[in-house]
Amino acid sequence: MELQPGSELDKVLRQRAYAVARVARLTADIAPRLDGCGLESLAIACACGLVGAKKTCRQWWLCGDCRAKRTPTLGHDIRKGLDWALSAAVTEWGAQGGIGVRPQLVLMTLTTLHTGDLVADQTALAEGWRKLYKRMHEDHGACPYVGVWEVTPGKDGLGHVHIHLALVWRYRDWGRIREQWLNACPSSQYLTFVAKRKDGKASSAGSVAKYLSKYLAKGADLRAFTPHLRAEVSAAFYNQRSVLSSERFWRRVTKCCKKCHERYRLAPESITVDVWYPVPVSKEHPNGWRFGVEPPPLIVVAVAHSQLAIAFEPPHVSAS
Repeated sequence: MELQPGSELDKVLRQRAYAVARVARLTADIAPRLDGCGLESLAIACACGLVGAKKTCRQWWLCGDCRAKRTPTLGHDIRKGLDWALSAAVTEWGAQGGIGVRPQLVLMTLTTLHTGDLVADQTALAEGWRKLYKRMHEDHGACPYVGVWEVTPGKDGLGHVHIHLALVWRYRDWGRIREQWLNACPSSQYLTFVAKRKDGKASSAGSVAKYLSKYLAKGADLRAFTPHLRAEVSAAFYNQRSVLSSERFWRRVTKCCKKCHERYRLAPESITVDVWYPVPVSKEHPNGWRFGVEPPPLIVVAVAHSQLAIAFEPPHVSAS
């Protein structure tokens, strides 16, 4: 019997495959991946030629280096998305005669009772937010939003999870939204709204992006997090986005070379490895890395689609 896509059997098989992959991923030792972050170089090319790029572990919750590199860029993208969404909402409001409350940015924080099971708490918040947004959509239509997750160890050391959201709103009955949230997430502890900054001025895209970036910069690699709690965080956010957003929120521009204006791409197999590569320097160096004119000894490893991953043997170089 041929398996039909979308059938119940197909769904069950997909769910089983996902569960098996999740267990394998969560039981794997992640230490080598963290220790090897930035120690492999990828062959990236544009029309100008070959350039070097470090391959990172992309473990945002556990790797401070990846998080530090990602936070400023993502914070900038959040500011652009909020600025565009707010401008579009104000323009639409003006075209309709400027009647009612002018669109504004509102901060919302969602949390739930801490059960000691971080996976269950994260699932309850995620499902509760989806249900709440559906109820708000029924009342007022779609609204742009962006949100970030936060996990704190808490006084009990069991881990507390929160969602910090920024929404572009006109008038909303906060009492009704609070009631809808309690129905969407019965285990909820509280729901807070903030429509103005501490100085009394209306929130701007820049101030909100700065506020959310504060939580983007926080991870689970601090001393207050036990190894067990770090594992719980990894399990709770397995295959989950650390940043939530509404449809068509992001206003990103394709990353291109500033000289030739072409997109970067993984280089084909026929390449010349005569380029600058990131090489390690002494630990006393401010960032531990610099770009050296002399490329270190290369180990060329073929990967899928005839592309190359370039690893290097760290040479002995000085910090000068």
